Amino acid sequence: MPARNAALAVLCATALMAGCARGPVAEEPEEAATPAATAARKPAPTLENEPDRGERALLAELQQAADDCDTERAGTLVTEHVQLEARALHGGLEPWLATLAGATLAHGMLYTRDGAGGRIQTATLRNQAGEWNLGFFVIATPEGLRLDNVLSSQAPAPGYSPALAGSRTNVLRAFWAYYGALTGYAPEYLPDRADEAPGLSGRVRLAAWRSSAAPGLRDRLVQSGPEATRASTPRYLDAMAEVLSSYNLPEVREADLEAGTLVVLFSPTDHGREKLGREPFLLRYRSAWQHGMQVLATEELYTGKQ
Repeated sequence: MPARNAALAVLCATALMAGCARGPVAEEPEEAATPAATAARKPAPTLENEPDRGERALLAELQQAADDCDTERAGTLVTEHVQLEARALHGGLEPWLATLAGATLAHGMLYTRDGAGGRIQTATLRNQAGEWNLGFFVIATPEGLRLDNVLSSQAPAPGYSPALAGSRTNVLRAFWAYYGALTGYAPEYLPDRADEAPGLSGRVRLAAWRSSAAPGLRDRLVQSGPEATRASTPRYLDAMAEVLSSYNLPEVREADLEAGTLVVLFSPTDHGREKLGREPFLLRYRSAWQHGMQVLATEELYTGKQ
């Protein structure tokens, strides 16, 4: 492809972005994002504790259903999303409830974010397996309040913690969850403790993939990936892990947590550059709210100041 630089060739061949064949040629990373050493990171809005409007009663009722092993009752207290994720991550609603059974909850802050569509009741849960810092995302439905997600600042641990996803409170958290899903490493350790990040089981890796990118973006990425991986998300993730192994840990160049925008530099390792012909490139992301989480909604080649 003589008309395209190597960065675009890498993007199209490995599906790091959707629709890259019709995208513009990227500017050199050193010119597109300045200063290179520091990223402008605008903070997210300050959280404010809000009054309880039935969230704690809902959690108490769910706790009782768990103690009674009453999956039928629990099913009326949670949304379809919780039931689907409990099945995918924990193997079903019953084993997920078992992580709540006999536990104690110490409630913390209750807060919301503009656009989130619900409120998060933070809590410390203690069960036989240990202690977990959780955020219970509750939404209002015509039938009343329903639990729509359980988020954790720790890595989800099927069989031990009721978490259905790691915490995704801003676009940076969403990006590292996405990158962790692609590479197969626990996103809760990224980027500051990347060397310590444990590998993910296939089940948790897929959970990170679902909880870090919007369905439309996930579909476009998989379909624009290598032909051999288009019918299998696990194969696609394995292919991406192999490609990204020839790049360094991404570098955040710009981040606006309130606006949900992010610019990230991917630079090749010495081996990737010298032996595989990899070149640096920049990607721009936008995030959106989904089930109480920030997820990546778009991924596109960054072309510098618009």
